[in-house]
Amino acid sequence: MFYIRADANNEIATGHVMRCMSIADEMEQSNIKVCFLTADHNADVLIKKRGFEVKCLDSVWNNLENEISEGKLITLLKNTDDLEGIIVDTYYVTESYLQILHDICKTIYIDDIFSLKRYPVDILINYNIYGEDLDYKSRCLPDTEILLGTKYVPLRKEFKNIDKKIREKVKAVFVSTGGTDNYNIAGNLLCEIFEKKDSELSKLNFHVISGVMNKNMPYLLEMEKKYKNIIVYQNVSDMSEIMMKCDIAVSACGSTMYELCACGLPIVTYSFADNQMPGIRKFAEKGIACNCGDLRDDFEKVVNDIVDKIDKMCTDRAYRKKYVNMSGNIVCNNGVKKIVDEII
Repeated sequence: MFYIRADANNEIATGHVMRCMSIADEMEQSNIKVCFLTADHNADVLIKKRGFEVKCLDSVWNNLENEISEGKLITLLKNTDDLEGIIVDTYYVTESYLQILHDICKTIYIDDIFSLKRYPVDILINYNIYGEDLDYKSRCLPDTEILLGTKYVPLRKEFKNIDKKIREKVKAVFVSTGGTDNYNIAGNLLCEIFEKKDSELSKLNFHVISGVMNKNMPYLLEMEKKYKNIIVYQNVSDMSEIMMKCDIAVSACGSTMYELCACGLPIVTYSFADNQMPGIRKFAEKGIACNCGDLRDDFEKVVNDIVDKIDKMCTDRAYRKKYVNMSGNIVCNNGVKKIVDEII
């Protein structure tokens, strides 16, 4: 039995849980039992829909030390007879939290932000495009297995061995703005294209992914009802199929970027959180994605830049192809298997 400690809510969205479920899928394929541990019930529907067991710790998602002091997590781990280890995926861990878990069982930590001075774990994973630039070795235990870089991206099976094609003419745009989209970037982008500008872009099909915690869903559904070429999705089970219908992608910088690379889509990206900055800089530096900036600096400018970049990709196939070619070898088809092989 492996526990997976991860949360999802309106503040941190669903990315941590989603990537952990990819790993959990692979673990169950290897006949390893998995159970998710969450601070509250916000992620229950998301996790149970994929067929995984979930237990609530009744704790505070951004105060993990409290889970230790109250003893519920420790008691659960010590009373699990078939316990093999725990995977932790949250930015709110502390060194002492990880150390206590490590003293009880095999501990795997999935990191993005390189914020701890010490990582007392058995396996450290940072699969991001900038992962290999970080000096984890100096912060980990001597025997810690350190898995860095995009060869460990935990892609779902649907994104393996996809036949990438660059169509002559752009017909559809994929839009993914995170699990919560607190800035309503999807709604503002659609409004800019369909209602503020007399634009040729409004003739394209827009496939818009809305996370289960997106409070702006009613507005998106209004736009879908008003314009027949806006298609809004929620609770998606065939993401790769939707991506492959499209010729350009607009995506917040995050795990979706790696899925888009696997599908060979040119990416227009932006950021809205500090933890996205290393990734967005590296994607832009390598010429894999077109960075339109940070929403927090100038929201209107970023939206307009996204529209302009979509337009340029529509009118300049060579420009579009350049981004596709650069993304070709970024992700590895068996990244999630490599992770699980190391865990077991």
